[in-house]
Amino acid sequence: MKETSPGIYQVSGDYLPIQIIVSKKLPEDENLWLNSLRNDLKANNLNVIIEKGRLQESDVDAYTDVILKANKKTAKEKDMSWLDTAAEIMEEKGIIAEWKEEARSEGLAEGRVDEKLQIARNLLAKGSSPEFVHEITGLSMDEIGKL
Repeated sequence: MKETSPGIYQVSGDYLPIQIIVSKKLPEDENLWLNSLRNDLKANNLNVIIEKGRLQESDVDAYTDVILKANKKTAKEKDMSWLDTAAEIMEEKGIIAEWKEEARSEGLAEGRVDEKLQIARNLLAKGSSPEFVHEITGLSMDEIGKL
């Protein structure tokens, strides 16, 4: 094993070349993106990542999402000025509108199921057979049996 640069090791002698990256040993200024793939970032590092990600021309949403999820504790402990920036970015890219639409669709679907369950309860309370309730509501026999 040979250290090719600070924090980067090359392992030789196997079928495939292997590279080991020790992110804590990487110089922060030279390896911002690699060095950030960890779960113990400081608040100022998160701010830099968000800001640099915003300036990138390529799509780094998935990358920043992983970093933010891994560093929830830091985000909660500090006053994170980047949250406003992140919200702006999500709004610009239509992510928030997409989430709202998904939530609305899920809410409508859940509402339809709840409505079918209530109709089924009412029909069963009036003495209707489970088969009739299935025919009217479209609920499965298992769902009706649980009522």
